[in-house]
Amino acid sequence: MKLLVLINSITAGANAQATRQHVADAFAVAGVAQAEVRVVDPRDLAQHAGDAARSDVDAIIAGGDDRTVARVMEAIGESDKAIGVLPMHELRREQLDSAVAALARGTIMERTVGEANGRPFLNVAAVGLGAPADPAWLALLRRAKVLPSRELCIRARGHTFVDHTPCVVVSSNEAQLRKLGISPSQQAHHFQLSAYVAVGRRRRKRFEPMPLPDFRVDARQKQVEVFIDGQRVEMATPIRFKLRDKPMRVLVPAPRTDVT
Repeated sequence: MKLLVLINSITAGANAQATRQHVADAFAVAGVAQAEVRVVDPRDLAQHAGDAARSDVDAIIAGGDDRTVARVMEAIGESDKAIGVLPMHELRREQLDSAVAALARGTIMERTVGEANGRPFLNVAAVGLGAPADPAWLALLRRAKVLPSRELCIRARGHTFVDHTPCVVVSSNEAQLRKLGISPSQQAHHFQLSAYVAVGRRRRKRFEPMPLPDFRVDARQKQVEVFIDGQRVEMATPIRFKLRDKPMRVLVPAPRTDVT
């Protein structure tokens, strides 16, 4: 398998060259002879990923946070290249080799991808979180539970399903939802988006699931801020959510053997 690893220079640390070499050595030890590793300025990630999408690599691995993954995924577009994730911002140094080995033993599979106004997202999109200083997803969701109503509405096929909610989280990724402290819907399945709506009293809000094949989120404002895989994007309302017609190929890592 031929891989290109794009490491966000911000997550590479002070000694970017040493980080690059460490990751390259780890892939070699894991048995991947053809793994090119680059440390890239975040502003150049899209260019590198777009060029790789037209090359002969089998998978492009995004090394960094959710925003790194979002930029790489958007650049890959609807090409047949697989995307992998190396969450370097979450890994201690001693965990990095194990994460690399898991990717090296991984399998390329097709994954459904959501769209918000035509923009793809792999994990989670959210409307109504505002713009807090802390970009961590869990912190954002905790803050969302005490926000006053922004009067977001969910509509689909001529019906209004929910109105006056402060926050809507959209995902088909059960593992990511659990990581964020949201219980996935038991009615949803892998090929269906679910909207998770903040309901309840001001300081006791909870997220209730609502599996829908496609829907729109309306707001009073003409534009709202949407978090797409951790990246802030201004979007015109209404925001239309649906599954992308073509699944994305994803390098799914094998189970890791390290113990945290």
